[in-house]
Amino acid sequence: MKRSPDLGRAVPTENRDGRVRRAAAAGAAPPQSEQLYRLLAESATDVVSLRDRNGVYRYISPSATALCGYRPDELVGRRPSEFVHAEDRELVEAAQSRLSAGEDVVEIEYRVACRDGSCKWVRATSRAIRDATNGELTEVRTSTQDVTEARAREAELRATTAQLKLRLRESAAIAQLGEHALEEPDLDRFLAEATEKVVEILGVPLCAVLAEESSARGLFLRAGAGWSPGTVGRSIAPDGGRAAWLEPLGHAPVVHTELPPDQSWRRLLQAHGARSSMWVVIADREHRFGVLAVHSRAQHAFSGDERMFLIAVANILRDGAARHRADRAAHHDALHDPLTGLPNRRLLTDRLGHALARSARGGERHAVLFLDVDQFKLVNDSLGHDAGDRLLCLLGPHLCAAVRPGDTVARFGGDEFVVLCEDIGDEQHAMGLARRLAEAVNRPFDLDGREHATSASIGVAVTTGSGCAPEGVLRDADTAMYRAKEAGRGRVALFDGGMRQRALARLELEDDLRRAIDRGELVVHYQPIFPIDAHVPAIVEALVRWQHPQRGLLSPPHFISVAEDTNMIVPLGDQVLGTACATVARWREMLPAAQDLVLSVNVSAREITRPDFDAHVARRLSEAGLPAHALCLEITEGVLLHDARANAKTIAELRERGIRIALDDFGTGYSSLSYLRCFQLDLLKIDRSFISGLDQSIEDQVIVEAIITIAHAFGLDVTAEGVETRDELQALRGLGCASAQGHLLACPMPAGQTEALLRTVGVVGPN
Repeated sequence: MKRSPDLGRAVPTENRDGRVRRAAAAGAAPPQSEQLYRLLAESATDVVSLRDRNGVYRYISPSATALCGYRPDELVGRRPSEFVHAEDRELVEAAQSRLSAGEDVVEIEYRVACRDGSCKWVRATSRAIRDATNGELTEVRTSTQDVTEARAREAELRATTAQLKLRLRESAAIAQLGEHALEEPDLDRFLAEATEKVVEILGVPLCAVLAEESSARGLFLRAGAGWSPGTVGRSIAPDGGRAAWLEPLGHAPVVHTELPPDQSWRRLLQAHGARSSMWVVIADREHRFGVLAVHSRAQHAFSGDERMFLIAVANILRDGAARHRADRAAHHDALHDPLTGLPNRRLLTDRLGHALARSARGGERHAVLFLDVDQFKLVNDSLGHDAGDRLLCLLGPHLCAAVRPGDTVARFGGDEFVVLCEDIGDEQHAMGLARRLAEAVNRPFDLDGREHATSASIGVAVTTGSGCAPEGVLRDADTAMYRAKEAGRGRVALFDGGMRQRALARLELEDDLRRAIDRGELVVHYQPIFPIDAHVPAIVEALVRWQHPQRGLLSPPHFISVAEDTNMIVPLGDQVLGTACATVARWREMLPAAQDLVLSVNVSAREITRPDFDAHVARRLSEAGLPAHALCLEITEGVLLHDARANAKTIAELRERGIRIALDDFGTGYSSLSYLRCFQLDLLKIDRSFISGLDQSIEDQVIVEAIITIAHAFGLDVTAEGVETRDELQALRGLGCASAQGHLLACPMPAGQTEALLRTVGVVGPN
């Protein structure tokens, strides 16, 4: 260490006006002012120093030791820059130059290099002392303060503030992305926005969303920010497949401070100058969408806050993808049948509308094929609705295999399917396709180990060009389907103009029938049923007629099917039941020959399945004053087929009230004998098809005799329907039939004529 210069030689002092004057000659004692300065400096906590015009320490207070570890004598004679951090030396030397250049006071902060190798921040305030005559710099007085802790607090505050600002930006970004996850209809646009936001917040150059492709191995860069043109959308084939790459990631972020080992992804990152990466899987418990990745061009470990931010973004992307997946599923469900997965009525109608719009411009012809499964109700009623559903599911693939790839096979509802064939050509092509569909359906299907053969009735409508509406084309195909069904099962029918006229006529008939029920145009006729060897009717069957204002008196074949299809059969049947009960009750009361007369009324499947049907019938009996044993309800085998279990319960409840049950048209069904065992019945009515020509057909005689024998074995009465000749009556008498009904005995007649017959039973009767 150099010797300290003799401060007593020439110490400048200041005049009152601040000018510097020359001190005493060499060897003189320091002036009183400098002694005072030293006294004050040695008692100050800050480091006080004097430097000459060249910046060399002439004096430094003892507090320097506490600041930097050096004693004052180790510092005097040396320049401050020798004890300054290398990065701050230019700053200290520049401050000295500024003082030499004329500035009076210079304040700077810099780092002092301490004896122990550490550094401290100091704030040095230097004042220039100048010669009084020429103003040249003579010395520099400096007060140096330790600001290390203050600088640390400031740095901490700045870091905290910066971190807070970053957290606020992250929170704002997360909130914004969360809103867009719920609102943005375009998933790809939402993903792109998210990657751009990640790049902005984290300050990384690259961000990517890697989504899983439909293949078992593939991934593709679905969205990204910072990538070169053409990179987004690029497929990536990870080494070992995507499962080997993604599954080890788990749900925590994975950081690669160097390029990942996977070669396909490594090459892409190298092309973009990336080095470090962080990955987060986008997934929930049920679905894995892909990966969110960020990349840095420098080696970067990624902080905990950065990882948490990326996790938050990945969670939002997960929710956004889940919402879009749910929206797609809801959209699919809204346009597809939940049972078969085929397009539903809404989607088919939409596609048909677009096809018709194109044909209006280009003239193409399209075909709509309306398919109804024959006897589908029999499957539901005999094997159960689950078996019926399985049959519909089995039919779907067979129908799809029978049509062209671009055709639409839709489930229209129930057991109805509709096929849209665009640009079909002509009617012959459409009919050929219909026959292929019929062949696809006309085959046995395995239902619970039991083979069930099916068939379908198909109606075909071919568009004629412009002016067609989807509803009209579908209606025409439906109309043709009903014509096919009327012609027999498994038929195909092509729509023509006559069908439309008949359909309009049927619609007009529906409207008229609805008004007829309200206006009381329905009347009841009665046909007596006689014991085989008696002249007094035992039963009268109530038969409805329609007194049409324009068409006159209509029999049931003209309108009953319409009433059944439209559910008007329920109010119609109720009118017949109420009127007939009141009429027969009056006859039983006023006519001696009718005291034991029984009323027989036909009941449809729709009526008997009404809730509390037995109670409803009981109310009608009570209102009319007719005892329950005086009423017989006639049902067909079709009624028994419809929800057999529920109908068996209803029949049992009716019989508990004393009401009799007859099975009409016996012998025309598929399993009539089983009904005699499973249902509680009182009477069988042999269908007229077995009675006509009974006296001439040995086969019919055998069948009728067998029916009578079986009925008697079950304790049931038997009535023969449709007796037209005396020979038929005689044959029935010989076979042991109990009673008969037919035009030979009495035709259906209005109530007045029936009453007159009952008054003269001794004259009118079977011969």
